[in-house]
Amino acid sequence: MGAARWPFSFSKSFTPRRRRGHNLDASGSQIASKVAIGPTGHGGFGLAVWLDLHAPNLSADQAADLMARAHQRCPYSVATRGNIEVTLSVDGAPVAAEAND
Repeated sequence: MGAARWPFSFSKSFTPRRRRGHNLDASGSQIASKVAIGPTGHGGFGLAVWLDLHAPNLSADQAADLMARAHQRCPYSVATRGNIEVTLSVDGAPVAAEAND
């Protein structure tokens, strides 16, 4: 799957041209990721991904909204939607996957 590439691809959604009119300073942001494989509970194995954003120049609400919007656009997120459990967070605090556009 390219676990190391997912956060890189995800962070590309933070670029000014992709923020779609949102005037946010995402400089200095970092995404930590973790990928796990384990039993699904109904026979077989599945993947789970955790993506955690640290964005020193954004408020918690701005960072959470940015994560949700990035999740809607990231090619890895789009390709795996419904097939892989993805958990988004900002500095460890869970984020809803729905954006507030």
